[in-house]
Amino acid sequence: MASIASKVVLVTGANTGIGYETVKALLESKKAYRVFLGSRSIEKAKLAIESLHKECPETTSTVEGLQVDLTSDESIEKAFEQVKANPGYLDTLINNAGSTFDIEYLAGRVSLRECFTKSYDVNVAGTHVLTSTFMPLLLKSADPRLIFVAGLSQITQAAEGYFPTPPVAKGWPKKSQFERRMG
Repeated sequence: MASIASKVVLVTGANTGIGYETVKALLESKKAYRVFLGSRSIEKAKLAIESLHKECPETTSTVEGLQVDLTSDESIEKAFEQVKANPGYLDTLINNAGSTFDIEYLAGRVSLRECFTKSYDVNVAGTHVLTSTFMPLLLKSADPRLIFVAGLSQITQAAEGYFPTPPVAKGWPKKSQFERRMG
């Protein structure tokens, strides 16, 4: 059970990937945390929490699911109200949730405009709305922290195709080796 002095942390996009590993690191810490595991789906949050309990059985921290979809103001507001009701403040907000639509574009499932619009909605507007909404709870903390995780969704594959940057042929549209492999 978490101690009274535990820090309260919200990690968005925490049911998989870097968000999941961040929550896991908090649970493995010697310090006690109360962690809100943010996920678009409460079912996926619950599955992630089950896995975390198996991986971190000795934790002194607590973790609970928080449904939050960055494309929905209503979802963000509901998540805010849940944290506001209990514990009423937030020490750390880790903005990790994000999406990439490049693969959908390359596969012809969305237009270039849809690719940019969807990406902006989640990664820029959604993150900004969530941060602005939760700011009053962060300001109640004696030691608030605001962290942004960005641009890591395909870093390994991108590194293979972009670094060092391969020569690009004349003409338009430009296609990198990375896009050819992914498309």
